[in-house]
Amino acid sequence: MGGETTEEQAATTRVAGEVRLMTEEPVSWPSPSEDGDSISLQLTRILSRRPWLAPASILGFVVVVLLLRRHSRD
Repeated sequence: MGGETTEEQAATTRVAGEVRLMTEEPVSWPSPSEDGDSISLQLTRILSRRPWLAPASILGFVVVVLLLRRHSRD
């Protein structure tokens, strides 16, 4: 019929709001707003609510690097 299907339209449509990752404790990731909130501002907001994410991310990065170094020596 020449037009996009509803699935294609839904994939290309942007809606302001939040993305919620549903786990035992829901995690919300705010989408960029029309006001032009930068990624750094969004990360600052997230880290102010969950300050443990920064050290956990760094620890995870260090573990991955150490595992890759160990794997490359074998």
